[in-house]
Amino acid sequence: MVAICIPYYEKSGLLVRLIESIKIQTFHDFIVVVTDDGADGRIKEYIDSLGECYVYVRNKKRKGPTANCNYAMELGRHYNPRYIKVMHQDDSFIYDYSLERMVEELERNREAVFVSSGCTYIREGKKVAEHHLDMGQLERLRQDFYCVIEENIIGPPSLLLVRNNGIYMDENLQWIVDEEWYFKLLEYKNHFAYVDEALISIGIDGGRVTDSCVQNLELLEREFAYVYVKHFQMQDSKFDPVVHNSSRVYDGERQQGFYLWGDFRAIIRDAVRDGRKLGLWVGDAGCGEAETNLWRVLGIRFDYYYFEEGYVEEKEGILSLDQVLDTGMDVMWVIFKKQARNTRKILNDSNISAIPYNGRHFTAGK
Repeated sequence: MVAICIPYYEKSGLLVRLIESIKIQTFHDFIVVVTDDGADGRIKEYIDSLGECYVYVRNKKRKGPTANCNYAMELGRHYNPRYIKVMHQDDSFIYDYSLERMVEELERNREAVFVSSGCTYIREGKKVAEHHLDMGQLERLRQDFYCVIEENIIGPPSLLLVRNNGIYMDENLQWIVDEEWYFKLLEYKNHFAYVDEALISIGIDGGRVTDSCVQNLELLEREFAYVYVKHFQMQDSKFDPVVHNSSRVYDGERQQGFYLWGDFRAIIRDAVRDGRKLGLWVGDAGCGEAETNLWRVLGIRFDYYYFEEGYVEEKEGILSLDQVLDTGMDVMWVIFKKQARNTRKILNDSNISAIPYNGRHFTAGK
């Protein structure tokens, strides 16, 4: 059985579109649970008219989007389904076989914690785009599922069919709640299935929770700090207070996990005051931008440089990787690259401190 869980809030036209797409599914072993977080309960009569496999529950108090979604899943699990299918009211099944295709994929992949699919994006009833994961994205997700926190390459929750494993969304989150849920699912079992065909339609007409969140910078910053503290705790415990005490932790472009500028500056100045050398690890570009910015703002110069393969400049103080990893060298390394987490792990494993820098914004380091 599949429990189709619909967290509903005051858009009956969208809900009817979703229900109509459910009614035509060729896979019939399902229960539909609609949890109504609205004020008037106008859809009760409509849901009750659909038959015994459609269940309507009106919340006594408004729960909010994430808690309402969890409540729908909780009620769905009362029916002891094998699979959980969250469907937001903006979204719908494209084909009559969409649900059956996803169930078949999980039946074939018994180790997979979920299956996701491609999708189409719909605005005002018209298709505006399609979303598919390419081979590189799939491999990245399989090799390092931590990347879902950095970038939601999976898509909205409506794209997933999940095994009934009791994992819920974090009700402290609004903006990155999906990514954090995916992270927990993959942490539970790092195996998933994927159907490249677009099986689900995603509505982007506006008014979604994410549309309001993206305008609230303070919320975004706070949520990234919360998730980093909850799951990562940073790789160098020396810097834990930086995350715990910082609320401004959002990089407006890629959320790559860089430090807040004030904290970054304090760490660098403390290192220099303690007599430590400074090294610049260059991974994605020449080091000119980083050197110029840090000299202009902080007045610091680097003593050593390490260039990853493919990026070589004529500099005094260039070291080999073996020299960098010499634990006898008391150096604070600044990692100048887009993906700094793996590099920091290499250095931290050798008891070498490092801090990421992207040239502009600073958020909580990983």
